[in-house]
Amino acid sequence: MGGLHLNKKNTVFILLFFIITFPIKNNNNVEQSKNNLPPKPQIINNIETSQINNLGIHLIADFWNCKVPQNITELEKLLKDAAIEANSTPLELSVHKFEPEGITGIIILAESHISIHYWPEKKYAAVDIFTCGTKSKPYEALKYLKKKLKTKKAEVFEIKRGKIKSN
Repeated sequence: MGGLHLNKKNTVFILLFFIITFPIKNNNNVEQSKNNLPPKPQIINNIETSQINNLGIHLIADFWNCKVPQNITELEKLLKDAAIEANSTPLELSVHKFEPEGITGIIILAESHISIHYWPEKKYAAVDIFTCGTKSKPYEALKYLKKKLKTKKAEVFEIKRGKIKSN
């Protein structure tokens, strides 16, 4: 048996595993609203107010009682469609199916990434949506995934990345 060989894909999956498994909670960079959904951002001059003083929005979501496709092709399509909903540019896509069950996928975007890691035995999906720039719409991708996966309960955290101090 050979050991783990690190390459670009493995490194991305390991990084995302730690981001999803050990999210930062209850600090000044995390905002959690009542009912476990972040507040809908206001739109000012076609820019979400949540993006005005930061470089990007990172949504970390726990989807419970959901159903993620176990077919690689279907999950690839779901991730591509979520990227389109986020008004983002797909660059690379990688999906891995686990035995006997489970699936994980990530789509690398020009604006960052969207990933899903699914435990079918728990009907749980860890969803990660990170976009930057003023044209991206991470909440649209979140809404799309929540609907398509028939999520019954979602817990969502918003992290404002790259905070910029105003003068």
